[in-house]
Amino acid sequence: MTMPKPQPIVEQAKPADPTEREKAAIAFAQGRVSARRKRVAVKVSGEGNSLAFSHPHGDAKGHYDHLLDTFGTTSGDFVNLALAQVLDAMRARGKSAPDAMTINAAIAIVSGVEPANEVEALLASQMAATHGLAMEMLGRTLRVEQLNQAEVQGGLAVKLLRTFTLQAETLAKLRRGGGQTVRVEHVHVHAGGQAIVGNVTPGGGAILKSEDQPHAKQDTVTHAYAPFDPLRSAHPQSNRVPVASNA
Repeated sequence: MTMPKPQPIVEQAKPADPTEREKAAIAFAQGRVSARRKRVAVKVSGEGNSLAFSHPHGDAKGHYDHLLDTFGTTSGDFVNLALAQVLDAMRARGKSAPDAMTINAAIAIVSGVEPANEVEALLASQMAATHGLAMEMLGRTLRVEQLNQAEVQGGLAVKLLRTFTLQAETLAKLRRGGGQTVRVEHVHVHAGGQAIVGNVTPGGGAILKSEDQPHAKQDTVTHAYAPFDPLRSAHPQSNRVPVASNA
C-alpha cells in the first residue's frame, strides 16, 4: 500500500493594512451607506407555483408596511401582482422562478425609484425587468461566434436600453405633472452688431440688425407651463420684441 505524499503546509500571507487614504475612503463610504435608507428584502421559500415570501426578521407587521411603502401603495394585492409580474419577466430559461438574489435585487431597484403611487411602481418594475434583459443581451452579444447572431443580440440590447431611457423619461414627466418648460430668449441688438435668431443651421437663421446703440445685450427668461405674450423691450425706441417661432 502506497502512502499518500504529504503536502507542504503553506502559510497564508497576512493581508496588508489599508493605507491612510484607503481608511479615509472607507470611512467616507461607511458614512454614506449608513445614511441610506435600508432596502426591504424578503425571505424566499419554495419554488414554482409554491414560491412564497416571508419576513426575514421578527417584526412581521413592520416588514409588511415597509414592503407596501416600497411599492407606493396600501394594497397588498397590488404588491403581490407587481412582484409576480416582474419576477416572471426576470425568470431565466428553464427556471421556475428567479433566485432570492434576483428577487431582492428587483425589489431594491423599485425601492431606489421611491414610487409615490402604483403607476410609478409599475414603471419601476418595468425598468428593473428591462435592465436585466438588456444586460443579458449585451452579454450574449459578447459571447456569440457568428456575426449575424451578434447583430441580433446587440440590436435587441440597444432597443432595450432605449426603452429603459424612455421609461426613465416617462417617470420624470409623471413627477413633474406632464408639463413642459418653455424657454424664451430675447436679444437686444444695437449699433454695429447682429444677432442670429433661432437654431443655427447651414443657410438658416434670420439675421437682425440695428443701428441704434453700440453694444449688444442678451437676456434670458424662462417660463413654465403658461402661454405668453410678446415680451416688452427694455429699449426705449421699441415697444415689443417679436419672439421667433422656433426659439
